Amino acid sequence: MANYTTVFFLTWVVLVFGGRAESAINCTVSKTCGQCIQNFGCVWCANPDRDTSERCQDEKKTNCAENFLINPKASSIAYNSVSAPKQEKTSEKQKKDEKNFKSSVSTSSTLKNITSVFPQFINITLRPNNGHPLRIKMRYHQPPDYPLDIYYLMDSSNSLLLEKKTLSLGDLGSALKENVSKITRDLRLGFGSFIEKPVSPFISYDPDRRLCKGCIPTYSFKNHLPLTNDTGSLSRKLRSLQMSTNVDPPESGLDGIMQSVVCAKEIGWREKARRLLVYSTDAPFHIAGDGKLLGILKPNDGCCHLDKNGFYSDSTNQDYPSIQHIHSKVKKNSVNLIFTVTEEMKVLYQKLADVIDGAFVAVKKPDASYNDTIRIISEQYAKITSEIEITDSNLPEQVRIRYYSRCLNSTGPLLERKKCEGLKINNSVEFELQIELMACPTNSSQWNQQFYIGPSTVNEKMTVNLKMLCDCECDDNLKICAKNSSKCSKKGTLKFGICQCDDGFSGDDCSCPSKDAENNSNCREKTGAPICSGQGSCKCNKCHCYSSAAGVHSGKFCQCSNSTCPLNQGKLCSGNGNCECNACKCDEGWLGDDCSCESERKGCQRNSNEEICSHHGNCVCNKCVCNQTEGFSGQFCEKYSASAIAKQCDRFNDCVLRQAHQKDQCTDIFKGKVKIINELEEINQEENTCTVTDNQNCKYRFSFKTIGKEIEIKVLQHPFCDSGPASVLSRLF
Repeated sequence: MANYTTVFFLTWVVLVFGGRAESAINCTVSKTCGQCIQNFGCVWCANPDRDTSERCQDEKKTNCAENFLINPKASSIAYNSVSAPKQEKTSEKQKKDEKNFKSSVSTSSTLKNITSVFPQFINITLRPNNGHPLRIKMRYHQPPDYPLDIYYLMDSSNSLLLEKKTLSLGDLGSALKENVSKITRDLRLGFGSFIEKPVSPFISYDPDRRLCKGCIPTYSFKNHLPLTNDTGSLSRKLRSLQMSTNVDPPESGLDGIMQSVVCAKEIGWREKARRLLVYSTDAPFHIAGDGKLLGILKPNDGCCHLDKNGFYSDSTNQDYPSIQHIHSKVKKNSVNLIFTVTEEMKVLYQKLADVIDGAFVAVKKPDASYNDTIRIISEQYAKITSEIEITDSNLPEQVRIRYYSRCLNSTGPLLERKKCEGLKINNSVEFELQIELMACPTNSSQWNQQFYIGPSTVNEKMTVNLKMLCDCECDDNLKICAKNSSKCSKKGTLKFGICQCDDGFSGDDCSCPSKDAENNSNCREKTGAPICSGQGSCKCNKCHCYSSAAGVHSGKFCQCSNSTCPLNQGKLCSGNGNCECNACKCDEGWLGDDCSCESERKGCQRNSNEEICSHHGNCVCNKCVCNQTEGFSGQFCEKYSASAIAKQCDRFNDCVLRQAHQKDQCTDIFKGKVKIINELEEINQEENTCTVTDNQNCKYRFSFKTIGKEIEIKVLQHPFCDSGPASVLSRLF
């Protein structure tokens, strides 16, 4: 037989279901090592020579030397003993694990020390919110002869007298043992009964027993027979059971369940055994709050209150338990509840079973015959043993667990599920558990916790000892942690690259006496402004600016930065200059707040002899921006718009007529700029043409163009009057 108390290690591989979706990581907000490692994707650089502003870094972008990097990982180690595991070489561990596991699941020559859950204990460390859940394996084995405890809890009100008589006819215990022997030979039986709280008006005052001949005084619950392997004693207790009565239909069944479940020592529940509580009744039940009708205001405390005679001694002082309270205790103690009820009670008890883990309902005949009871218990037990559902208890609210299994199909897909069916003796099922710590508790005393994982139908769990990696820990690396460190001016302790100063000193290197440290007037640009502009630390009334891979801060008050200038296409100063004290200093040949404009102006001239933008616009970033109000457009602002041409024509009309009729000269602004031409061909395409009509209905054709600031006007010497040739007119239009 395998020695199940022998420590053995199981080799567990930490697996990861794909991490969480990546999002923008901002590690720089964390100013301590503990804060840093609690953030997804962040690592801490404990190099004391680095600036404090750049210690917490993106894991994928860190430039910290490995020996200074603090990046704790989740881990696990499993064993089958409460004693701490010893260190062994990996190869020896693997051989020992395999040998012990095979031995443990195949041995059935004894009914002692049978184990169904592997491992029994596991120590895990989890880092919060890191996107890499820990994955461990747990195996459940359906061993032969797994211990079985059956406690028969019967309603002993007078309405079940017939059932009591039929069950007393044979040896119920021996029959049950024979029926379950195919699954287990290790059976113990116990017996208890319930009626009602002995308080009026739920019971009647009948000292002469006129309403119930042969009845005994009412009681809430009594443990008649603690669990025993003397199966014949169950029938003897049933035959000697005396019935009683109450007034209202509901009974104190929940009182009976609560005491049967929580009084493990008095009832005799074994620690490693499948626990069955068979509840038999033909009546409904009282629930929490009903006790107020009896003047009982104290809530049920969920504790054991059995006296030396097996009676529930506090029944008249405590209210009935709530359904949620029953569910909690049944789950915690891994008790399987079988409600055997009459047909009219089936719906009520099915609703009750639906909210209690490990509860079943079976309908019995009104007389609850001997064979019927054996059949119900045997069938329900077979059903319970053919299923396995994994649950957890005492789980910290910050921990999330997901369960995966292939069940009995070892080559099938690994599916997310907690339940497997169809198990038989010697079957094994493996579950893979994905465990993730979502956040650290605020209270550091809760960073080490214990919770339990195991089958819901067996009082056998894997104990999980959890250590939460919520803060950094010093090791033997004196570069990371050291007392009286020279990095701290011998006046403090170096921890993870940061100085923790002794009393009387402060500053990043503990060099500043505390009396000077309180003065920070020279570290503020103006009254009320942040110390060192929020971009540095004030040491002895002087700013020491931060620097990081993202940028450098400088200036008396750290008010300057080389990383806060305008960006263009993802580049500071468009890549055409340097960022100096929050402003771009452009390279030669570039202009603008972001250095995105070329200082060259050739793109604003048709040729080197012409004015910039034809003198009708401004050259911006080597491109013309034309004066729209004057109506100029074109690449070089050389073109007039139609409305601008009409406006200029009106401006020149009077001058053209005066010049054409040789009456007098134009005004000074046009003097010497009007030229008389004989042929229409002398007007080129770049010139703008106009027509003006005199009082004799003769039309004079002229053109104008701008040359820099000058205006040149050409007037066709001969007008076109009504008698003029049409062919000449057509050439002008």
